[in-house]
Amino acid sequence: MGDRASDNEDVRDDFLQALLKLFQENPGAEVSVAALCAKAGYSRSTFYRYFDSLPEAHEALEDRVVPTGVLQALVAGGDAVCMEDITGAFLGTLTASKRELTTLFARDVHERFFNKLKAAMKPVFRLQVERAFSMTPFEYDVMAEYLTTAKLSLLRMWALSPPTWTWRT
Repeated sequence: MGDRASDNEDVRDDFLQALLKLFQENPGAEVSVAALCAKAGYSRSTFYRYFDSLPEAHEALEDRVVPTGVLQALVAGGDAVCMEDITGAFLGTLTASKRELTTLFARDVHERFFNKLKAAMKPVFRLQVERAFSMTPFEYDVMAEYLTTAKLSLLRMWALSPPTWTWRT
């Protein structure tokens, strides 16, 4: 008999993969619960066992792409983490999820996903600014906001660009 928690995660993942495929197939179209269930191969009642709504499923897909664990590890690393480590961590983690990033950035009309990534990334850049400069707390926030937005804008450009555009190391 399989592990019930693992089976539950597999079903949830099936829904998220199906949602991603629907977004890729119809970038500007709205997705319905019925279409998602048909794509995932499950009933509506199964969908509602895992998600309260379609927006909740969309948010779960976004959360899966945001490298929260990596970002928290970078902040926890404190003084031992340098800008090269940060860039390497971003490239490694986010390159692995380029397909998802491309799809979510393409659908990010209200910049909710961009802002979710920014909120997760900003503490990393705040820490770097605090290590490099002596400023007021407000100036630290401004500089961290600037660095985070610049890095995310490049990330979005990379994700939405033709496949010929690659990162140089």
